Amino acid sequence: MAKSMATAMAVLLVLGFAMAKVQAEGAKQAKGPDLEHLMESMEKAKRAIARDVKEKNITESTLKAIADMQRDTLAAKDAVPEAIAKLTGEAKTKALASYRGMMNNIVRQLLDLEDVLGEKKYAEAEEILNAIKEIEKQGHKEFRQEH
Repeated sequence: MAKSMATAMAVLLVLGFAMAKVQAEGAKQAKGPDLEHLMESMEKAKRAIARDVKEKNITESTLKAIADMQRDTLAAKDAVPEAIAKLTGEAKTKALASYRGMMNNIVRQLLDLEDVLGEKKYAEAEEILNAIKEIEKQGHKEFRQEH
C-alpha cells in the first residue's frame, strides 16, 4: 500500500511538472514571436549577404539568406519590443507604428536588394545594406530594452 501510494505521488509530481512546462510554453507562444531570436537570425543572414556582396559572389545561399531575412523581419514586425510593451495609450500606439514602419522599410530594402543583386549591381547592393544597417541602428536606439 505504501509503495503504491509513493508511486501515485511520484506520478502526480511528474504530471505537475509537465503541466507547468506546457503552461509556460503556452504563455511564451501567447506573447508572440521571440524577438531576440529573430533579430539574431536576421543579423546572421545580413552578415552572410554582406560577405557575398563584398566578394561579388551571389549564390543560391545568398538568395536564401535574403529570403530568411525577409521572413524573420516580417515575423519580428508582429513582435512587441519590451520597451514598447511597457508603454501605454497614445505613446504605445505611436511607438508601435514607428517600429512597424521601420520593419516595413527593412522589408522594402530587402526586396530592392534582391532585385539589384539579380542585375549584379554590387555598389547599389552595398548602399542598400548600409541603409538597412542605419534603420537597425535607429530601431535599436529607440526600441532596444537595455539588460
